[in-house]
Amino acid sequence: MWKALLKKQFLELKAFYFRDRRTGKNRGKGGGALFVLLFALVFFSLGSAFYAAAAAMGSVMLPMGLSWLYFALMGLLSLLFGIFGSVFNTYAGLYHAKDNDLLLSMPIPSGAIVAVRLLGVYSMGLVYSAVVWVPAVIWYWTAAAPEAAAIVFSILLLFLSGLVILTLTCLLGWVVALVSSRVRRKSLVTVVLSLLFLGLYFYGYSRMNELMQLIVQNTQRFGAAVRSWLWPMYQLGLAATGEALPMLLYCALALCLAALVYFILTRSFLAIATAERGAKKAEYRGGTLRASGLGSALLKKELRRFLGSPVYLLNCGLGFILLLAATVLLLVKSAAIRETLDGVLSGVPQLAGLVPLSGVFAVCLLSGTTVTTSPSVSLEGKHLWLLQSYPVPAREVLRAKVRLHLCIGELPSLLCALVFGIVLRQEPLCLLAGLVIVLLDVWVMADLGLVLNLWKPNLSWTNETVPVKQGLPVLLTMLFGWILGLAVTAVCFALGQVLPASAAMLLGALLLALLLLGLERWLLRRGTAIFETL
Repeated sequence: MWKALLKKQFLELKAFYFRDRRTGKNRGKGGGALFVLLFALVFFSLGSAFYAAAAAMGSVMLPMGLSWLYFALMGLLSLLFGIFGSVFNTYAGLYHAKDNDLLLSMPIPSGAIVAVRLLGVYSMGLVYSAVVWVPAVIWYWTAAAPEAAAIVFSILLLFLSGLVILTLTCLLGWVVALVSSRVRRKSLVTVVLSLLFLGLYFYGYSRMNELMQLIVQNTQRFGAAVRSWLWPMYQLGLAATGEALPMLLYCALALCLAALVYFILTRSFLAIATAERGAKKAEYRGGTLRASGLGSALLKKELRRFLGSPVYLLNCGLGFILLLAATVLLLVKSAAIRETLDGVLSGVPQLAGLVPLSGVFAVCLLSGTTVTTSPSVSLEGKHLWLLQSYPVPAREVLRAKVRLHLCIGELPSLLCALVFGIVLRQEPLCLLAGLVIVLLDVWVMADLGLVLNLWKPNLSWTNETVPVKQGLPVLLTMLFGWILGLAVTAVCFALGQVLPASAAMLLGALLLALLLLGLERWLLRRGTAIFETL
């Protein structure tokens, strides 16, 4: 039993890299290697940034004999990064996996299912934690020439910290699952909690430089605070420098926490995974039925799917939140932005041609994080045959997915672009041309995401986080969207050297319109044919 469950978990992870979800066949060594290389580059860039932070902190603390404080702070950062990287998958991965019902129907103890699921959560938290911890350890090894005990302990601490991350992420996911199982609007609760966590995280990240300077300037005081209030981190720091007793204490703490969370989850997994207490009991009430048109019915279906999935909403609708936040920030900081802009232009007047384009470029970057169409076909999963069996043309189904993206992305994008133009004091024609570019860019992103999802659909997922967070179409749509925004800005700036700024921007909008026309034509012809045969 254990061998089969572990093999299943391993095959799910392997299939993401090496199997084509559309055909069910292996991608081949080249395709798998490309996936692995892409993720390796992302984590290498993050590791380089944390290596620089470790060097800046360690170069001050090591000469003062505070190596333990260096490891305590870097360990705390690795814990926070590990939690951030895995917390959003814990709730869906443990309690909302697609094959939960199938596994629970078999003679398999719920404890075994929990253990295998926890292994996946542990692995993800370990990877994210290593992005911070490994660069910190490497810098310390090169700068301090540690003893053998410190080298061995610092390696073991990575895996022990993974257990602490597992404990904290599982407890957070357990709280969300427990609360959402007792309320009617589960998605709303999950989204609010996730946004709150994201807001706290990004606030802390934005103040990272200030915090680093504060730590460097008040090293002794921070050391005393860590020793008094963060006892586990204090033990971790001492253990990383080679002390045996703190290593044993931290090991005991990590193992006890992991055992405790396993005990809690095994006792509550079955109740929470099968609970539907928050659902409102159906009650028939007579009355007049309202009929909706075909387009409205399909759009409502897509909207219910989007609002009913916290993972889908948070990861593919993040641009909506970012655009609203940027709009508010522009209104609050308008005077400071104008003052800064006037200072820059007085020193470098050659940049005046970029002013009308800067707002458009910023809005295109933010709206590029709204990618609702990229996983929309994949999210139909094994129930896709229901849509195909309806007496509904395939092009209407695809249009509904595009319209959902437009309903979510167009209004906040246009509002943000309008406020940007007013704050930057753009000419009316430039402002109008910028709004046209933004409108077309959002539409192109909607079509592009759908094209890529039809090209690489994933209909055999067991957890909706796979097509939403790990799907190639989502990644490529964001990447191409950012490249497109940069390309349009560059073309408009080049044309602006020989034409008025408004005319250059209108020509850029024309190029976007031609690209949109090509995508629409592909979807109506080739795209519908692919959808009908999936």
